[in-house]
Amino acid sequence: MQSRIIILILCCFSWLLLPNALEANDDLERQPQTFSPPESVSITLYRLDSEGAQIPPGILCEPGDNFFGCTADPVFGGYPYATNPITVTLDTDYLLDVVSQEMKPTFGFSTTALKAQAVAARSFVFFFDEFGLNITNDTESNQAFLPYAFEALRSPTLKTQVEQAVNIERYISYNYTVSGETLPIRAEYSSDIRLMTEDCDDAQGNPIPYHRAVDEPISSHPSVITFGNPCGMSQKGASRWAYGNLGFSNNLADWSTSFGRFEQILAHYYTGMHLRTTDSATAIRTSEYRWNPLEFSWSPTHTFQSGFLRLTPNTNYSGVMTVQNTSADVDGWECNALTDYRLVYTFSRQNTDVEVGSESVCDIARGKSAAIPFSITTPNQEGAYSLRFDIHIRFNGTTIQRFSEDDSNGNSWNRYGIAAIVGSANEDSVFLPTITGGLTGGATLIPTSVGLESVSSDSATLPDAIHIIILMLLAKIMILTVVIMRNQFDRAV
Repeated sequence: MQSRIIILILCCFSWLLLPNALEANDDLERQPQTFSPPESVSITLYRLDSEGAQIPPGILCEPGDNFFGCTADPVFGGYPYATNPITVTLDTDYLLDVVSQEMKPTFGFSTTALKAQAVAARSFVFFFDEFGLNITNDTESNQAFLPYAFEALRSPTLKTQVEQAVNIERYISYNYTVSGETLPIRAEYSSDIRLMTEDCDDAQGNPIPYHRAVDEPISSHPSVITFGNPCGMSQKGASRWAYGNLGFSNNLADWSTSFGRFEQILAHYYTGMHLRTTDSATAIRTSEYRWNPLEFSWSPTHTFQSGFLRLTPNTNYSGVMTVQNTSADVDGWECNALTDYRLVYTFSRQNTDVEVGSESVCDIARGKSAAIPFSITTPNQEGAYSLRFDIHIRFNGTTIQRFSEDDSNGNSWNRYGIAAIVGSANEDSVFLPTITGGLTGGATLIPTSVGLESVSSDSATLPDAIHIIILMLLAKIMILTVVIMRNQFDRAV
């Protein structure tokens, strides 16, 4: 045993010393580009037409100006600044007006969607400021910053919702070239997008990696019409996901899944993104390992009742889960003879998880989704359960990473669950730690501490862990050797 522990320690120490040879060889000598979030920005305000475009030839707002663009509501006053351009603070001025104007709470948008909007808006203006782009109130190229938009909400409740959204001090980043970069993204968004967003390229025609097309099945109602830039986040789509409803104001039929957290919405729309803090540390606050359920169906359908499943003991049922890969890993969920990604489903009751099946989700590319059929046999014992879904990475058949467990940065993702009543148990007795309506009313975050202590059947033992680390270490050494030799060859040439 002592020798195995020594081997484990040496392998881990050697692993830490090795550079990341999986990056492109040019990146071995490149330092990550870092970002210092600003507290204020300079902005130029123009008179705008009703569509948010500048009135030719680009007329600047002047003190007291009542034109649209210079003020959101003349009742509160005209253009309130003595100069133009102006410098405004982000949290107490700019973002309050932008969120209030871009996603009007008076229209019935979800508060969770408002939070996603605030983070996207912060990221957008961070990008413009960092790369020296002209920040204006022109919505054709910028965001809708209109003075008094926040005050025009009038309702204290709505104002509080916007303030709470802006107080989430996060922005969206992407590793453009090497791991560890903290640069913000140009987080595009639009009013509505039907069925699927689109791939978007930069001005030189290069693909923007975080603006890749994603499926949007919840935005399928006949009333949905694509309006605005079709890449990035759909504002109404974000609200539909938050409500779990075909209507962005929660006024149509329920959808089969929902996103209870703004992080899920942003990971859905911005491929490969990370959320970071806005302090000097710009620390990552999202897991490397992520997924979202986009749609859920169950057979026979009559067992799916008002947000819970009414099931018969020891009976086989089938379903389909549409799984989206929202992870940060550029390679997606690539599998081989030893490594496998699996959608794992368990029946949970009284702090006990019992795995009842799993299906492979291999080779779903980052940002993409696939319909995964599954089959489940219910427990023999009657009672109230939670049917939970998670994704596991397995090496040689042994789970080495659950998506709901902490990654190397201490961040974890969601397990999704739905109430299940097996037999004649009363629905009031459903064992539901923080689940409200399950996949129907909300694909809800389950505390990762619940039930995990009793799971041991697929946990890696110490000898297994040593073998895994040794194999991974050898593979890394081989890759590093090839990269170094290639670098030397390129220099010689």
